[in-house]
Amino acid sequence: MALCNAAFEHAISQRILIELDLTGTALALARLHFEAVVRAAWTGQGASESWINEFSTPVAGASLREPIKGPPIPSMLDTFARHAPDVAAQFRRLYGAIEGMHSFVHGGIQAVGHALQPYPAESLESVLRNRNLLQLYTANCAVVVTQNGRLLPRLRLLQEKHHGCMPPVAGPLLTTT
Repeated sequence: MALCNAAFEHAISQRILIELDLTGTALALARLHFEAVVRAAWTGQGASESWINEFSTPVAGASLREPIKGPPIPSMLDTFARHAPDVAAQFRRLYGAIEGMHSFVHGGIQAVGHALQPYPAESLESVLRNRNLLQLYTANCAVVVTQNGRLLPRLRLLQEKHHGCMPPVAGPLLTTT
């Protein structure tokens, strides 16, 4: 649930930053948002109990050291695909776009170019559509983690009602396993 909370926070921040025309930071958050959602899905449906136990062990003192790192995103998607292949396929598609946000996160040429010339409006719209889809996935992760299947019909209703605010997808978006 903590990773879901982080993903929701990134998504809300993205929307607010785009509204304020602070799009460079919003674009950097796209990558953080995506990674938080994938990690939430993987942790809930792919990580081993021993990894979760080690990961959630408090770090002593003021150390910024990670107790354990997870595998790279592609490996997480391989593991997660065993539980939800359609969702994993959609994550892979999004990963292709999100990988480009790496430059924004690390002050690369995309960030420099963006500072010199505004990001195209249609590209920002695509970022928001992907953000909305990631929000749906985050909510689905929370349903899976809490094992509250009664919420799934509400998520399906949200998906149906707001499908025009998300990118086109192939296959089911929600999973109950």
